[in-house]
Amino acid sequence: MGAGIGEFETVITQLPRGVPLRDVRHVAAVAHRSNGALVVLAEHPHDGLSPDLVFETRDADWSVAGAGHLASQEVHVVLGGRRAAEPRGFSVVLGAS
Repeated sequence: MGAGIGEFETVITQLPRGVPLRDVRHVAAVAHRSNGALVVLAEHPHDGLSPDLVFETRDADWSVAGAGHLASQEVHVVLGGRRAAEPRGFSVVLGAS
């Protein structure tokens, strides 16, 4: 993954359980040095890792159109982390036209 960070501005990956904290920090440092961004998708953040930003989904609402077809989904998100002055909530609508 470290090689990919040098080639791409943004790398999105899932963080499997059992990955040592030193490896996560090393890859994050490589991303920082190359002016890239590492986006880690994790159900549970790694102990000892303090991310710059954390997006948490709180809940989601579906809207139905016509004969019971799903039209869109509104996801309620909270943004926090080291670089966020204070947690802030917002909603994102997916699939609406």
